[in-house]
Amino acid sequence: MKGTHKIIGCCILAGILNAGCGFFMPPVYRAVSIVETRSVSAYDEVFATIEELGAAEAELGKVRVQHVKDTRLIQIRFTSKSPTDAADACNRIATAFVRVSEGNAQVVEKAKPPAHPLR
Repeated sequence: MKGTHKIIGCCILAGILNAGCGFFMPPVYRAVSIVETRSVSAYDEVFATIEELGAAEAELGKVRVQHVKDTRLIQIRFTSKSPTDAADACNRIATAFVRVSEGNAQVVEKAKPPAHPLR
């Protein structure tokens, strides 16, 4: 019985510490834009261009670019402490990429400010 009480006590303590740490961490929001490209052959160039455009927004948060498997879609995710900044930066990156691509891409889903934080 004594060992069981120690395990239960450790679990309770771990739960309290986890909740306490989450309370002190600022909320983080993620917005998503989707861009469709006309060509699947230039993904390396596409990613390099989008990441370069995202570097300008880096002071506001973090950008991540990912190809949606078996499609011509590219997902741009932007994470920030502000939901509005996350959506605005994500949309600026997507729009800038479309402009740079000279008609070879289009935004199919604009980012909206997320209603709830990731944490």
